[in-house]
Formats: sequence, C-alpha cells, structure tokens
Amino acid sequence: MHLNRHAASVRLDVFSLCPMYNTNNGSGTFNVFNTERVVNQAPPKAEERAKEDLIPADKVIAVMGPTGVGKSTFINAAAGFTRVVVGDTLESCSTEIQAVEIDYEKQKVVLVDTPGFDDTHTSDTKVLNMIANWLKDTYNNKVKLTGIVYMHRITDNRMAGAPLKNLKLFANLCGTIAAEGVAMTTTMWDIVDSPEVGRKREKELRTHYWKPILDHGARMERFNSKDGQRAAWKIIRRLCRRPPPGSLLIQQEMVNLQRPLCETAAGRTLYDELTRVARERKKVVEKLYKDAGKADDVDLRAGFMEEYQRLNKELKDLMEGAGTLKTSFSTRFWRIIGLKKAEADPIYMF
Repeated sequence: MHLNRHAASVRLDVFSLCPMYNTNNGSGTFNVFNTERVVNQAPPKAEERAKEDLIPADKVIAVMGPTGVGKSTFINAAAGFTRVVVGDTLESCSTEIQAVEIDYEKQKVVLVDTPGFDDTHTSDTKVLNMIANWLKDTYNNKVKLTGIVYMHRITDNRMAGAPLKNLKLFANLCGTIAAEGVAMTTTMWDIVDSPEVGRKREKELRTHYWKPILDHGARMERFNSKDGQRAAWKIIRRLCRRPPPGSLLIQQEMVNLQRPLCETAAGRTLYDELTRVARERKKVVEKLYKDAGKADDVDLRAGFMEEYQRLNKELKDLMEGAGTLKTSFSTRFWRIIGLKKAEADPIYMF
C-alpha cells in the first residue's frame, strides 16, 4: 500500500477563536489573516513523504465517506491551496490513501484522504484492506488518530445504496470507543434545494440514521465549501481540542487480538453486504439470460446478451471479493466462545 504525504508550509494558529483565511495576493506570497495580525509567508511547498513519517506527536485526522461527498475539497480548503485532486462528478479521484501535512506553531496536523467503499476504480474489498492496513500500521507505530471527519452529502434525498453501505462499514470499523472523536459532517450546503430542506434532512440524520453513533459521543458538523478554510478549520479545531479518542475497533481486532480482516466486524459487514448484492444480481443475470433466449429480434437478443455478460462479470467480481472475506464455521465458532474480546463494540446503526 502506498501513502502519498504532502507537506504544506502553511503556518496556522489552529486554536485561535478568530476567523482565519488564506489567500494568494498575487505577489507570490500567501497571507494568513486572523483579524489581529497578517503574516506574510513564502508560497506553500509540497513534497511527498512516506507513511512512516507519521509520529505520535502529529495530530492525525482521517477524512472518510462515500465517493463525491467533498473529502478532497475539505482537505484542500484546510490547506488553503490544492493538494488533493478534486472531481466534479461522482467518479472517484481518491484511489489511494493520501495525506496532507499542515504545519502550525510547533505541531503538525495531518489530514488523511481515504477512498470511499463505492470507489469507481477499486473494489470494496481492496478499499477496506487499504484503510484497515493503514490504520493497523499507524496503531503499531503508536500514532493515535486525533479524530475522524465522516462526510455525507446533505443533497442526498434518501439514505440508500452507497451512502448506507459506507455508513454501516464505517460504524463497524470505528466502534463505540473511538466514536467520541468523530465529526459526522454534512456537505454540499451551497447546492441543497433550500435551507429548510437541508435542515429537515439533517434532523432525519440526527434522530435516525446517525443516532447510534451520536449516542456514543460523535458530534454533528456542517461544512459549506463556500466558507472555505474558515469552515474546515472550525471542524478541525474542535477535534484537536478534545481529548484523543480511544483506538478504533478494527485496530483493536487486528493488532490487539491478531485477527485477520475477514474476522473483524467491518470485514463481516462487508461480506454480508457483498453476498446480499450478489444474490440480487444473480436473479437479474438469470432473467436476462432467459429473456435473451426468448427474443426474436436479433438486435434485441444481442443487447440482452451484452448486458448479461456485463452483469455476469460484475457478479463474478462480487463473489471473488466476498470469497476473500469468508471464514469457516469452525473459525467463527471458536472466536465466539473465545475469552479474548475487543474493548470496543461494533455500532449497530439500525
């Protein structure tokens, strides 16, 4: 697994209560405003760093959520300039874990961009492996997460499909103990139908979909990209001010209990989801095959067969991904009756 880390020479007073902005004044320098002083600085410098550069003193904040929710936009806003590629469609731009390091005073904030579980270029199984291994490595290196920003589009008119799958996986990856360090953040407020519609959906998230994780200490936030750096650092400051949360459930399972990914709560959740989708897809594939055989029109039959082949390939990919997460009955049985258990529990969303 490869982790790109970019160091930005942007010095920020993270704990200031004053509004903060970072703008290019056209002269090749950047000004950081906090209403009391202006500090002229050289243009931000960026360089790739290895993931091993993370140290326990860093304030590491992971940014998670489905594809297209604004994770990269949030990180770029916090940095004050573009360090992570941003897409203008629902196609994923973050196909690997990327980190942006922002210097402030004598500390560093490291914002980590992660791909969604609905990534257009990488399977859900590979994404979970990628994120799980990164979390495992940071835990082994004594690097604790300062917090997690979990993002969701307020423009989504219903919680289904990819957003629901991402939420369930995140809840089982996070666990009950680390939840107090999570900022459940809504995005896209600048393009929601109306403020009233946004508030209604926000209330539904608070009282239903997000309630289990909020009950374990997570808090709700809003990120409006129009407010840029100020909005991003408002969220980051709150996470930095709170006591560091405990370890994530998946870290306890993979490191403390030495369990493989397939035996973690997140791994089992993804396996159940993949097998469910595979069963539904299989029914569609079988129907298409029958319809193709009944079609008299040559072009129609060809169309049916083309769609059948496409869906059949997707079905094989799903089954392959599920197969890597499958555990035997005897393994599950001995795990259940075993004495060793994680300190945290999975968060059952609904």
